Amino acid sequence: VDYFNGQPIYTDIVEMGSHVPVVEQSDYHYSCRSLIASAIINIAQGGASTEDALKEAEDQLRFEMGL
Repeated sequence: VDYFNGQPIYTDIVEMGSHVPVVEQSDYHYSCRSLIASAIINIAQGGASTEDALKEAEDQLRFEMGL
């Protein structure tokens, strides 16, 4: 690319991408994200304590997971 003095930046980007570790997700990944998002909203808008909101999210996720 001319902007980078002819450096093969796309080759460099692909090479760098090969060093990014794989993110392993469980079946509960999206459920956990949703519960954490709700906890953040409860903390920010509902006045819930951080500890209580995260504990509630954890308890709900553990219930869903059967733990």
